Amino acid sequence: KPVSDNLEARRQYFADRYRKISSILRSRADMSSYYSLRKACSLPDGSEGKTIVMLYEKRENYLLVEDLELTARIMIPRDCSKDLREKIGRLVPDSVVGVSFHVANSKLFCRSLIFPDVPLKKIRTADEDVSVLLTSDIHFGSQKFSERAFRRMVRWLREGGLSEREQNQAFKIKYIVIAGDLVDGVGVYPQQEKELQVKDIGKQYEMLAGILSQIPSYIKIIVIPGNHDAAPRAIPQPPIFREYMEKAEANGSLLSLSNPCTVSLHGVHFMIYHGTSMEDLATFAKNASYDKPDNAMEIMLQLRHLAPVYGSRTPLLTQLGDELVVEDVPDVFHTGHVHVFRSRLYRGIRMANSGTWQERTKYQEQLGITPTPNVAGIFELKSGGFSEISFA
Repeated sequence: KPVSDNLEARRQYFADRYRKISSILRSRADMSSYYSLRKACSLPDGSEGKTIVMLYEKRENYLLVEDLELTARIMIPRDCSKDLREKIGRLVPDSVVGVSFHVANSKLFCRSLIFPDVPLKKIRTADEDVSVLLTSDIHFGSQKFSERAFRRMVRWLREGGLSEREQNQAFKIKYIVIAGDLVDGVGVYPQQEKELQVKDIGKQYEMLAGILSQIPSYIKIIVIPGNHDAAPRAIPQPPIFREYMEKAEANGSLLSLSNPCTVSLHGVHFMIYHGTSMEDLATFAKNASYDKPDNAMEIMLQLRHLAPVYGSRTPLLTQLGDELVVEDVPDVFHTGHVHVFRSRLYRGIRMANSGTWQERTKYQEQLGITPTPNVAGIFELKSGGFSEISFA
C-alpha cells in the first residue's frame, strides 16, 4: 500500500518520539521537579525547575522548543558554562532533551541540558568462546571494490592464517554481521554508471552471493540493507528485496534483516544500523564529522535516537510510531555508511563503525572523506574483547 506522509501521520510520529524519550528522561533521578512547558512558562520570576522539550531550532541566544501542547523560547544565558555550550553544540533539530531552567523577567533561562543518554553498564558476555566479524559497505559492482582483499578475508575464514594465533582467531568466528551496502547498486548518485564494473543490480547480488558461498557454512551471516541496496530508501528499511537475495540465502546460513535491527547472539545484544543519518549529524552537531563516525554514534546514544533530524538528508518513514528511538540499550552498536573504521567504548557499550571494501571514489574526494578500506572488526563474545584485522 502507498506510504502516506500526511501531516497527521507526521504529528503522531513526533508525538510518539516525544512520549518514548520523555519516559526515558522521567525515569532519571535528576529529572524530579518536572513541569510541562505550559506550566513552566507561567511560573513567577525566581522559580526554577525542569521540563522536557523537542528542539525546533537553535539560535544564537535562544532555543526554540516545543512539547505536545506548546512552542516556547528558552534563553541561553550570555555567561553560560562551557559544559552547557558544548551540549548545545551537540543538540540537533527534533531531538528530545530535559532542560533545567530558572525564570527571570518572565522568561525561561537554560541552566543545563539533560540528555536521555544510556546508563553506564558492564558489557554482557557469553559462555561460548566464539567471535563475531563486523563489516559493512562491500559495494560489490563498483570499479573501486577491493575484490582481492575481500577474497583474502573469505580465504582466511576458510583456512585460517599463517600463524597459530591467526588460525585460532579465524576458526572462532561463528557470525558475520554486514551493516548494509552489500552492492553498489545502480542509479544511486549522478553518473554512477561510469564507476560501475557490473551495471546490473541483479548481477551484483548474484556475483556477491558466489563469493559469500565460499564462507564456511557453520558461519551465520547477518545482513541489513544500506542506502545502495535494493530496498526502499526511507528508514526503517525492510530487508533487501527477496528476489535479489535468493541465491545468497540458498544455503541457509544467511539471514537478511531490516535496517536498523537488534539481534541477540548468545545473549549479547547487537544493535545494527547502516548509519545514513551520520550525514545529518555531521551537518548539525559540532563534533560529529565524516571521519569521526564514533562521535556521531555517541550522539545517537546520548539522544537515544538513531536519526533525530527530520526533513534533511535522511528519508524517514513516518508511517506508524517512531521505531528509531533507542529504547533497549545494546551491548554492541555496529554501523557503517561513512567508510571509516573507528571503534571505542562508550559507557560500557562497544561502538564499531566497520569501514568498507571500496577504495576512495570521486564522490568521496569531493566530500574530503578518506576511507579506511579492507579492515574488519572482531568482537569476542566471551571476553568482550575487540580487535581489528586488515586484509589489505
